[in-house]
Amino acid sequence: ELDRGALNSLLSGVMDLKLQEPLPDSEAESDLSVYGLSAPEITLGIRTSSGTTEVKLGKKNDYLSKRYLSASDRAGIYLVPESLYTAAAKSRTDFRSKAPVDLLDADISEVIMQSGDTKFRFQPVEAGEWKIVEPIEAPASSSAVSALTLGLRNLRAVEFIEDVAAHFSEYHLDKPDLKVLVSFKENTKRTPLEISISRIPGQEGAQADGAASIVMVQGKPSLYKVTGDPIAAVLKSLNEFREKKLLKFAVDEAIQLNVEREAFAPLALVRAGEKWTVNGKDADPVFAKELLKNISDLEASGFPLDDRDYGFGAPRLKAIVRFPAAPDGKSQP
Repeated sequence: ELDRGALNSLLSGVMDLKLQEPLPDSEAESDLSVYGLSAPEITLGIRTSSGTTEVKLGKKNDYLSKRYLSASDRAGIYLVPESLYTAAAKSRTDFRSKAPVDLLDADISEVIMQSGDTKFRFQPVEAGEWKIVEPIEAPASSSAVSALTLGLRNLRAVEFIEDVAAHFSEYHLDKPDLKVLVSFKENTKRTPLEISISRIPGQEGAQADGAASIVMVQGKPSLYKVTGDPIAAVLKSLNEFREKKLLKFAVDEAIQLNVEREAFAPLALVRAGEKWTVNGKDADPVFAKELLKNISDLEASGFPLDDRDYGFGAPRLKAIVRFPAAPDGKSQP
């Protein structure tokens, strides 16, 4: 796969090439080596509907900061800006895409990630929203899942390792440190992406000197060496992948808040237009909105998994927020 940036830079250099007048015959040397054109630094074959033109780039004229050029479809030696040479003076590796993974979150139907005995499965709910399907069913932190897909998308190779089969065992790709399977929505017509990442032995940890990992994408002819420890950036604990925000509602849409508190009289805040009442008396609208905002901003600090009785049968505090009536005429709690 080509690096789009490098390719576009080269194409722009070719398209922007404007040949002015050649060097005057009275000044031109017959010995092309004077201009570096007998053994040019770069030779380009430019094919168009009219045929193929061979363009040679020779030495740089340091005084004029331009480079000598000759073209097979015209006579003479030309001086041109450095932009074409700069765009073309790259190795084969420079023109290869450094990104092993190409994906858009909107195209994904499922992400399965496994490291050792730890396995996660995520599915999109709607735009920007995700859920955990495995190891439990729960809302997922959209930012955490987005960080996972972004981490895969931002992988950049510093080296390409050819002959995957010859290096498969060397980098433990039969049992990688992390395996990710990304499936796509049917309308994208994309086959699933299978990504394996193995830390290079002895170089574990993103902070280790010279830390590096190997990335393999099923179906691609090369392995990708990346610096650092990308696994640490994308693999999180179950709690980190879970949505911490407990409630999602617009404060301005609430029309009623009922609060039951242990050892206190119940509160009933009711909105009519912009006016609020509490237990039938005028209430401070700023206080009412702030209370609702505090409820809507509630976030979990952890997720207990034991079977203890946490007292929800007889809670110390209970709050019910109601919204405008649904089509059936009932207020929505």
